[in-house]
Amino acid sequence: MEFAGDSEIDVWGSYEIDGMQITFNDEGGEYGADVAGVYEFKATETSLTFSVVDDPVYGRSILMDDNWSKADELRKKVSEMGFEIEDTAAGARVRQRN
Repeated sequence: MEFAGDSEIDVWGSYEIDGMQITFNDEGGEYGADVAGVYEFKATETSLTFSVVDDPVYGRSILMDDNWSKADELRKKVSEMGFEIEDTAAGARVRQRN
């Protein structure tokens, strides 16, 4: 993620999805943290919304606790991991592909 206004990536890491929760793990970068952040997410065809569940890192929680508009990118990454996002009346659910 780049947020300092320059051309360098300021923090990078990985994520794990469990049902409707996603855990972000920073792995490096100037603003990387040693503690994970847990969020609930809701994905639609046009947006992705994160709501903080437990994230003691103030900067990350301010950036992530919001509505994002590139749900297609998340759907692609989730698909690459062998899962799919299934739209439901409540939003969306991540499930393993058969």
